[in-house]
Amino acid sequence: STMVEEHVLELTLISASNLKDVNFISKMETYVVINLPPNSEYTSKVDSKGGVNPRWNEAFGLLLPKTLLQRGDSRIKIEIYTLGTLFKQILYALAYMLPREHAGKAQWWIEELTLQLSMI
Repeated sequence: STMVEEHVLELTLISASNLKDVNFISKMETYVVINLPPNSEYTSKVDSKGGVNPRWNEAFGLLLPKTLLQRGDSRIKIEIYTLGTLFKQILYALAYMLPREHAGKAQWWIEELTLQLSMI
C-alpha cells in the first residue's frame, strides 16, 4: 500500500452574513481568498447579488502535504474582499488552525462565515 503524501481538504464556501457595508453607492460585490501554507492561494467567484449577506456555494479541493499537518501548526487563512471602484477592501479575515487528523465532515459557522470542511 502506498503512503498518502498529501490530504485533500474539501472546503465548501457557503455564505457570510452581516458583513460591514463599505460601498455606500452600490451593492457590495464580494469574493474570498483562501491561503494555505506554504504558498497556495485559491480565489472564489464574485458574489454580486448578496451585498452584506453573500452566498458563494463554491467547493475547493485544497491539497495539504501530510508533513504540514503533522507539524500541527498549519493555519488556513480565509479573507473576504469587496471589489471597490478604486481598490479592493478587506472585510473579514480569519486564521483557522487545521486539525492534525480529521476524518468525516463538519460544518462550521465561524462568526459570520459558514463553511463545510472535510478531509480525505
